[in-house]
Amino acid sequence: GPTGAEGVSGPTGAVGPTGEGFSIYNTYPSIVAMNTDAPNVPTGKFVIVTSNPEDPDKSDIYINYNNHVEKILHNSEKKEKVSTGKLPKVEIKNKVTDENAPVMRIVADYDFSPYSFLDANQNPTGLDVELANEIANRLGMRTEFTFADWTTCRKMLQEGKADVILGLEIFSHMKGVLKSIPAAEDDLMVYGKTRIYDVGALRGKKVALMAGSIIERIFDLNCEYVFYYTNLEILKAVDSGEVDFGICHGAVADKIIRNEKLGIKSELVLMKSFPAVAVREDLPELRDKINSIIVDMGKDGIIKHLKEKWIVKFTHEDSIRGVVVSNPRFFILYFSGFIFALMGLLFSLM
Repeated sequence: GPTGAEGVSGPTGAVGPTGEGFSIYNTYPSIVAMNTDAPNVPTGKFVIVTSNPEDPDKSDIYINYNNHVEKILHNSEKKEKVSTGKLPKVEIKNKVTDENAPVMRIVADYDFSPYSFLDANQNPTGLDVELANEIANRLGMRTEFTFADWTTCRKMLQEGKADVILGLEIFSHMKGVLKSIPAAEDDLMVYGKTRIYDVGALRGKKVALMAGSIIERIFDLNCEYVFYYTNLEILKAVDSGEVDFGICHGAVADKIIRNEKLGIKSELVLMKSFPAVAVREDLPELRDKINSIIVDMGKDGIIKHLKEKWIVKFTHEDSIRGVVVSNPRFFILYFSGFIFALMGLLFSLM
């Protein structure tokens, strides 16, 4: 039928309160200063790091979320740096394409090369990524990766926004998780601008550490721990002199130091590290299946292949430590021969 006449307009509602415009709550000269003051910044407020023009953290904008500040914008809007050099090809990809297949929601640290990181095209890559893809393939599941800083990854798993987290230490005290058996091993090492040979040298020093690290609980080193959210931030803080030393995984730090041309070094191993896969505590069957698959991958030689590709060849390819790790028998024979030759020379002179 014909359209009826338009009714009389109702009264205009009351004007709502004016919204708060975008503003910077505070500025800081460094990431350390910002992290220290985080408890004093109201939730939802924005802060900014503004140091000298040569500082790559200049004009980075962060938002405070329950006393944890997260970067939301870089001054050049560029992505975080990825490992350079000849990047290995990701051979194990998720092959499950059925849209009705269950999804494995995975969170991983974007700054944890060679275990998990993003390539130049922002694609997930690394040892743990291939490990997760193979696990999902054998379970008939599709993978859904989310990359973030380590603190955010932990929070996402605990809030139920993810099912699996990659790279969690087997000795971690993180609540609400079940850890798998480890598929790789590494060294937790102390890095500084000068070499140290015992942990006693850390007494009274500022030591950079990953936020939430179990190291703070198990090592009372009589030092001042300063917390960061990425390995890159830790090592740059050491290089710039913001802190005296930093503790990082050896395989992770080796690549960052060479890529960034940092003037820091280490010869001190604090302890062995065993990054594992972890699931939410309400998924015990998934953890058990992951353990079985990791065992099978070890028998198939896949674990060995992944470690050789990502840790020995990619990470340590041009480091002395890596050459020794990948050729231990050669060095044992070489130095044994050197000692015998030296002894022979000494006896000939007697």
